[in-house]
Amino acid sequence: MRKLVLGVLLIAAPAGAATYTPPETVLRDDVICHVHGDGTYDYEESLTVRLNTAGAVEDFGQAYINFSGPPEDTHVLAAYSVTPDGTRLDVKPERILDQRDGGDGDDTFSDGNRKVIIFSGLAPGAVEHWHYVINGNGASLPGQFFDEEIFSADNATQAASVTVYAPLPYKLYFQSVGLSGGPVADGKLGEAKFVYTLKDAPAAPPEADSVATDDYSPRLEISSFASYPAVGVAYEARAADKSAVTPKVRALANKITAGMTAPRAKAAAIYDWVSHDIRYVAVDLGNSGYVPNKADEIIDAGYGDCKDHAALLKALLAAEKIPSSGTLVNWDSGFSPMGVPMPSFNHIITYIPQFNLFVDSTAQFAPFGVLPNLERGKQALITGAPGIPSRILTLPLSQVGVVDAARMVTHEVLGADGTITGTAVVADSGRYEEEDRERFADIDPGTEEQAASDLMERFGVQGSGTLAAANVLAAAGHPVSDPNDLSHAFGYTTSFSMPGYATVPGPATMPIPIGVPALNALAGLERFAALPVRKQNVPCLAIDNEETTYLALPATVTVKSLPVAADFSNAIGSYESSYKLDSGTIEVTRHLLTHPAGATCTPADYQNLRALSFAIGRDFRATFSY
Repeated sequence: MRKLVLGVLLIAAPAGAATYTPPETVLRDDVICHVHGDGTYDYEESLTVRLNTAGAVEDFGQAYINFSGPPEDTHVLAAYSVTPDGTRLDVKPERILDQRDGGDGDDTFSDGNRKVIIFSGLAPGAVEHWHYVINGNGASLPGQFFDEEIFSADNATQAASVTVYAPLPYKLYFQSVGLSGGPVADGKLGEAKFVYTLKDAPAAPPEADSVATDDYSPRLEISSFASYPAVGVAYEARAADKSAVTPKVRALANKITAGMTAPRAKAAAIYDWVSHDIRYVAVDLGNSGYVPNKADEIIDAGYGDCKDHAALLKALLAAEKIPSSGTLVNWDSGFSPMGVPMPSFNHIITYIPQFNLFVDSTAQFAPFGVLPNLERGKQALITGAPGIPSRILTLPLSQVGVVDAARMVTHEVLGADGTITGTAVVADSGRYEEEDRERFADIDPGTEEQAASDLMERFGVQGSGTLAAANVLAAAGHPVSDPNDLSHAFGYTTSFSMPGYATVPGPATMPIPIGVPALNALAGLERFAALPVRKQNVPCLAIDNEETTYLALPATVTVKSLPVAADFSNAIGSYESSYKLDSGTIEVTRHLLTHPAGATCTPADYQNLRALSFAIGRDFRATFSY
């Protein structure tokens, strides 16, 4: 089916700001859907929207109708705008365009399409109206019907309705959040009718970095699936044969794992190869069907979407007698629990029960066993395979054998002229390592000094520096680390100079210098906690971040007092620091630990995180005297 998206303005409303004006107001949104006994459907929507702001005119001067299937299955019945002075301007046929929705790179892997309606005469206060029908052939999962109607909380909705007709005994399951309604008795003989309505739903001001708007928007979920395992079976019915172990697959698996005997080492090598050698072309499941290409075709192409990654990885593992299964999940900032059973997922990863690990080969920089942040703690569906039952579950916040920790050790020297020079070694692991790899991959060769300068400027540090990838955790023989090479640990070093930082020999006071901040700098929590109040949950995972700094002082400097050590804790975590002087060198250790209950933090959790950020900020600003 499709999902109505009216747009999101990523702004944060500070406390005491003027009343929030949503970019759009939905004046009327009426959906009528006739579901047939074979899962096909006729879908009709009439939508009238007022543009409230200049930004809305700029961003939403066109409407998009997303659908799967050929364009002739979708018809625009009416489309017009009404200017603020009341003039109606009908959209000419040539301003209604058909587009192939090829995702991120190549439409070979998509059967998604959309119509684009381009309106004219727009200004704040103008109204857009469009009315269309989709004759759905139900090809994605034959015999099944599913739909999700979301009324975005980014916009106010004055009135909306969803009416669904279905023949008896075709069974439909509904879950409503924020809408009223249910079955009604005036359907035709042999037909069930359901009506749900929404009235005067206010807009919620967007909050930067919060969970997806869908999590707190009114919505209606409809599905013919009786259980989530049934969804998994339906997916596998169309996808399983694409992972056949062909001679080409077997030969490639043997080549990748040559000389290896341990199953886990083989699995890791295969995962690394797929991650690195099969270019990821991003296409959402919902808009592009549910059938991957054949493993041989993916090998020949050298690229594929998430379905293709999962299919090829499964085939290569099977060639080495390592069973696996696809696992459907949402790749976005939405964390709301699943409602009625339906394939409302846009991504697929891989489950390897032999090691009790979930892996995502489309996450180019995630080492084997490291799940990307936006997949952790989410509900997901194992689609199933021989010996692996389909089931719904919550993905782990951390996996066996994977340590998520950020570690930075900095050595600094205060010169006689007040200049501070230094170097640092960063040895992160788990999800922090994935983030480091991705950020380093974005640094073009020759721009390492600029990257360091940007980091220093962001944290208010005066000076210059550089960054260098270094395999600080690996065995000797691998002194340089490639962020794309998942077979070796990744780390990096920094070096920096801060001329005239201090008054020498004093008397004076100064904080312990930061140098080039780590990519996951402790002080960065202050920026995360900038909003005074949140009303929505925010994605957050447990933090284990430690930074140690050694500052060597010249003989002319005599330390009179050190900062008071920090020791702060609350319901979400703790922050501690220590300061000691030994033979003219100040040693500072700072450690932040948090333990949220899940993958998101509530507004109350956020207040505790904010208090921790204040403690960190005070500690970093604390000075020693000399």
